[in-house]
Formats: sequence, structure tokens, C-alpha cells
Amino acid sequence: PRPPPGASTLPALASLCCIVRDEGRYLREWIEYSRMVGVDHFFFYDHGSSDGTREVLAPYVDAGVATVHDWGWGGYPQREAHAHCTHRYSHLTQWLGLMDVDEFIVPARSDSIHPILAHFAAEDPVILRLSSLTFGSSGHKARPPGLVLESYTRRNVTSVYPSNPQHKVWFRPGTGHVHLPSIHAVDIADEASALVEVHPHDCFYNHYRSKSLDDHASDPLRARFPIIVAD
Repeated sequence: PRPPPGASTLPALASLCCIVRDEGRYLREWIEYSRMVGVDHFFFYDHGSSDGTREVLAPYVDAGVATVHDWGWGGYPQREAHAHCTHRYSHLTQWLGLMDVDEFIVPARSDSIHPILAHFAAEDPVILRLSSLTFGSSGHKARPPGLVLESYTRRNVTSVYPSNPQHKVWFRPGTGHVHLPSIHAVDIADEASALVEVHPHDCFYNHYRSKSLDDHASDPLRARFPIIVAD
């Protein structure tokens, strides 16, 4: 059950760490979907948004669902945000996932990620690695008015591993075995942690990387890369 209004969701079973910049139009859908599948708390690192992102996040902060940091770091801010979150909040969440706003977790055998996390709760420290399915423009030149999940329904069949070996990870930060999280992987302190490749029949994530052609063209990070379209 969700906590009453104003009550913090910390300490949490499952939390997400996410760096954002001008993602305001997509945030509410992503947060609400993620909560529906079992995410309790969100640690956001705002890397200079100017589009109303903070206004979108404010009700979630007030409700105790989200924690927001101003994150003006240069260099590689996403990796640094992941490292800060891992070590700063390791005592406040049992499991931590490193995901982006265009990535939606899909628990395939349940309506929640809790069963798969519970399955590994008593194990030695593990890193759960989820594989992705990548969605393209689904024929949209301009941004459609609906939700991401409703608007983008066609994925590229070559997005399945090993053609596209992109992954995201979940781990238990309180074990102290993850000392340097990156974006698609983590560095561990010793060999005591086991890397578990989660089969897509159990859990995966949908990656809505490109969205419409106009979205892709205006993306400062990805516009120079070829757009992924459905096969």
C-alpha cells in the first residue's frame, strides 16, 4: 500500500536513481507507471532543467515520494550522480535501480518488481542486470499528444541482445559491495558479488529512446546518432 499523503516512502524496498534535464513533459507518466510496478521512492538529480521539471516534481517531493538534488556537475554528471546516490542513500533503500526517464521496467511474471527482488533478498550480494527492448518513432514525425506507452508501440526487433547489448542494473547498496556505479554497469569492491542476468521472461525494460522524429532532432545528446525505427 502507498503511504498516506505527506508521509515519506523512506526507508524503501525499491528506489530509482535518475538524472534529469528538461524531462518535465514525460516525468509524471514515468513516475506513476514506476510506482504501479513497485518503485517506492525516486532520487532525482536535476542537471540544469529549465522546462518546469521542478514544478512537476514538487508534489512528489511534498508527498515524500521523491528526493531532488540540484546537480550542476561538469564532467560525467550521470555517473557522478549514481555514485552519490549509491553511497548517500544506501541506508534508506534495500534495492536501488539506475534508470532513465525513457526506460520503463516491465516485470513479466507479475504486476510488480517486488517478487523478483524478494527472490534475491537472502542471497549473497547480487547485481541484477536487466536487458532492454528499444522502441523507435512508431511513425510519428511530430510529438503525439498521448502518453509515451500509448504512442510508441513498435520496437526494433534487432534491439534484443546480443544485437543491442544494453542493460541497466539493480543492486542492494547497503551491502557495500558496489563502490563505483556507472550507467549500464557497476564496479564491485570484490568478487563476493554475483552478476545475475535476468531473463526477459522474468523482467526487462522498454527503452523509448528516439520518440518522434522531431523529438530526436531536438535532442542535444542523440540528434547526431541514427534514429532507431521499427523493423
